[in-house]
Amino acid sequence: MFTLSPKPKMASRIYKSLMRFSIQENGQHDAMRVLMLMSGIAVEMCLVFGEAPDEAACSVLEKMSQRLGTPPKLGALGYNTLPPSNVIDQDIEKGRAIARDIFDEWDECAFEFHQFYIELCHDIFLSWEQEGFKRAEMLRLFSEITYRGLAYEIVAQELCDFLVEKKARLFKWDLNTCISAVSAMAGHKLAHCDDILVHYGMRAAIDDLDRIVYTMTQEAVRLGVPAGTSWRFGLAANDVPMNAPHDLVYKLQPHCDGLFKAIKLDNSQDQAVACAKAAGRMLAVTSAGTLPEIEPVIAKPLAVCAMTDTYKTICMDKIQTA
Repeated sequence: MFTLSPKPKMASRIYKSLMRFSIQENGQHDAMRVLMLMSGIAVEMCLVFGEAPDEAACSVLEKMSQRLGTPPKLGALGYNTLPPSNVIDQDIEKGRAIARDIFDEWDECAFEFHQFYIELCHDIFLSWEQEGFKRAEMLRLFSEITYRGLAYEIVAQELCDFLVEKKARLFKWDLNTCISAVSAMAGHKLAHCDDILVHYGMRAAIDDLDRIVYTMTQEAVRLGVPAGTSWRFGLAANDVPMNAPHDLVYKLQPHCDGLFKAIKLDNSQDQAVACAKAAGRMLAVTSAGTLPEIEPVIAKPLAVCAMTDTYKTICMDKIQTA
């Protein structure tokens, strides 16, 4: 299966996981999903083994480029070349889970895992080349996805730290306010992705919102918030006026935009996913465990309502001014 591998059994195990998660209904394997899962492994590797994850990622990509004998393909990516941001996040997280499972049994140093993983990627890329894929193009996609996965993680953690250290401690925001602010920011950022609303209408836009809500809920559940069915419990009926916390968005936005600019995460959909992950983590901070500071049945609908009302308010304004 692989021509080069320092740990054949481990390589086979990872490969089987990649194939299991990437299989489609027709029995074929989705190469893009495999790339996203591989990127997830790289993201986890850089976060666990690197003191500076961004530098660790650059090192991995440089070594992969050297091993493959080609740099990533240059130039702008075509429209819709990559899957939607929420899909990237989902498969990145699955890849990270594969990596964590491997790390539990890895008995070598971090450097050895880096070398092992680069050889594994090298073998997979070469096998794809025999099927007509170009290694420079695959490496470019791998690089782009890995960057986004790291960016989502860095932004989510930074926003949570900022809310707890600055807004809660210095400006006396309570935890409900922190949850509402970052959730509303996710809805605000998503609402500025004009394509869905303009081209496909409000129904498709609401579907897009549901996918970002799902990003938030999955992040929260991964970190210990009870899954349950209480995410929309007690939400206002459709005939009740929306109550979007625009003032909280206004107060949080300068820090968010500065952070996005610093790490060059320019796409509004990417920004919405990163904020949704931060909201999920804030929910975990407040509502996970046996003695939560805020009961999940209260915190979960609060987050959904803030995100939903903010998004819908902005979309309705766009429709009325169109």
